Amino acid sequence: MNDDNISALFSPSSVAIVGLSDRKGSVGAGSLANLRRFGYRGDIWGVHPKRTEISGVPCYPSLGDGPAVPDAVIICIGGESVVTAAQEAGKLGVKAAVTYASGFAEVAGGDALQQQLTDICLADDIALAGPNCLGVFSPAHRSALYYSTLPEDMAPGNVALLSHSGSICIAMVSCGRFEFSHVVSAGNEAVLDAGAFLSHFAADPGVQVIALVVETVRDVESFRSGALAAAAAGKPVVCLKLGRTDVGAKAAAAHTGALVGSYHEFLAFAESLGVVVVGDLDEMTETIELFSRGAVPTGGGLAILSLSGGENSLVSDLATDAGITFPELTEPTVAQLRAVLPDFANPRNPLDATGTAVHDGDMYRAALRALTADPGVGLIGVGLDAPTGLDRPHAHNYARIAGDVAQVAAETDKPIFFLSSVGAEIDPLVRGALGPVPGLQGIREGMVAAGAALAYPGLVDRARARQAAAESAESVVPIELPGLTPRDLVSAYGLPVPGGELVTDAQAAAAAAQRMGFPVALKVSSPDITHKTEVGGVVLGIGSADEMRAAFAAMQAAVGAGAPAARVDGYLVEEMVAPGVELLVSLRRTAFGMLVTVGLGGILVELIGSAASALAPLTEGDIDTLLRDSRAAEFLAGVRGAPAADEAQFRALLVTLNHLAASLDDRVTEVEFNPVTVLQKGLRIIDVVITADAS
Repeated sequence: MNDDNISALFSPSSVAIVGLSDRKGSVGAGSLANLRRFGYRGDIWGVHPKRTEISGVPCYPSLGDGPAVPDAVIICIGGESVVTAAQEAGKLGVKAAVTYASGFAEVAGGDALQQQLTDICLADDIALAGPNCLGVFSPAHRSALYYSTLPEDMAPGNVALLSHSGSICIAMVSCGRFEFSHVVSAGNEAVLDAGAFLSHFAADPGVQVIALVVETVRDVESFRSGALAAAAAGKPVVCLKLGRTDVGAKAAAAHTGALVGSYHEFLAFAESLGVVVVGDLDEMTETIELFSRGAVPTGGGLAILSLSGGENSLVSDLATDAGITFPELTEPTVAQLRAVLPDFANPRNPLDATGTAVHDGDMYRAALRALTADPGVGLIGVGLDAPTGLDRPHAHNYARIAGDVAQVAAETDKPIFFLSSVGAEIDPLVRGALGPVPGLQGIREGMVAAGAALAYPGLVDRARARQAAAESAESVVPIELPGLTPRDLVSAYGLPVPGGELVTDAQAAAAAAQRMGFPVALKVSSPDITHKTEVGGVVLGIGSADEMRAAFAAMQAAVGAGAPAARVDGYLVEEMVAPGVELLVSLRRTAFGMLVTVGLGGILVELIGSAASALAPLTEGDIDTLLRDSRAAEFLAGVRGAPAADEAQFRALLVTLNHLAASLDDRVTEVEFNPVTVLQKGLRIIDVVITADAS
């Protein structure tokens, strides 16, 4: 899509309203009112079959009868008439259009009508927003192709918002916390999707932060391209994904007809692109507040200065939940704090400056300056309760403290934010005294936002490294179906597995075991049996030929009863592997790419539920995160006196998966290694399961 045409959605030189009306509450009347409220400077005319003028705007029977070809068209009619209007606009060479109408892909039977609309707009290069949306507007350009009521006196800002939910769009626009450059209620995204708008916002110098509320990603490559463009431009993308749970996913599908993928798959996808994912609207609001005011540290950790030991304890708890650790203050910083704080104060991080600071501005500013000078600190939060219910003496006193914060913030390159403990709006006097300093509302949400700001530089660095790795990846020889077996796979990649022989009868099994040396293991080999233990397909620690023959007969009977339809290639006699750390590794094909999952192996992954995922190709940073978040790093380091396992070899296995991900036949949906036993030196892959598309 031509970016100039997308620009015409936000800054059209002229607008035609198809279906203009003066009926109160109509979308046509609302659209005209918003254009006038914004002080739109371009030409406006209406299209109406019977009227020559509506609300002071000239009207014409059709688009073609108008005084010129409009830059943009607002389609305020519904059903098949939308398609007819789009056809006429395309023939004239209209650049952009918005349609609010419902009854398209979000309802049963509406797919065909939406496809007609899509085909027409793509053929004629019409940048279409909608259908099933509220429209778009841009305070920066004094333009609104949007019908819902807008707040009065919207000043232009640096936040671009795209929302699949119209209601959430209204809520964000009306929150009063920051100013917008562009707002898009995207609806069904028949033509322009989130990725197209991401790319446009990434290139717009007036946009500094991009906020997304999405139900689904309709075009993965478009979204990937847009998000990477934003990362390259240094513009944080803050995303709230709707449909995180099964119930939420069903609601999203009912809403827009979206096919909602696994939330964990989306998380891995977003993080691979440097996108910050938040859990709710409050987290989104506070995170945007930080980013929109430029409070992104270049390094270092978080320091907190407050006037309450109790609130510092709460901050510490909620910061830990948000993945934040507080750096220890250096000795020079501690000495400087001891010199300015009362004798009974404890110079540590988080820092309680005590109630004395309420009346001693010099001491308060000196303590804050000491924190900003500490080399281990990159971001500083100032805690002070300042809700709108403050009595006026407190409000004036706290406004003085806020002024002190603003003064110190202007002296340092390190970002400082103000943190009010409750989610209520900050008192206007205090907020006004803060000036450009971000003001966060609520400790939990504030810590989530601070954690996002601290993590953002590393998140973007990993996204760039992954992109570079993908672009420089060597060509690979595809590993193709049919006939791909686990043994083929481990052989092709030289993966470390226990020595073994495939046999088909008890006598051969006993002979193989004797050659190998007891004890040994016996496993069924079948492409149709994923969990061998559940059908009696695994026996460990077989110590003699007689035990082997008995185990073989019992296993044949158990597998025949437990999986009568399964194809059995034979039975694998394997050497027993010494005890070690058992981990799970899987590679699964998703809509977003090949997803690598690491977890505790065997049954532990189900009992503890500890696993982490990232999209291939993995960077070293991804591997660090996988090991940490899955808790594999804890076990590899040795727990309860156990010796440390060979983490380096396990990391090397994960690097190998980058090549495997690029070479697998497209019909392979998943490869699972479980367990992978990591020894003190080396590792062994005990079992491999390959799942292919049934077709």
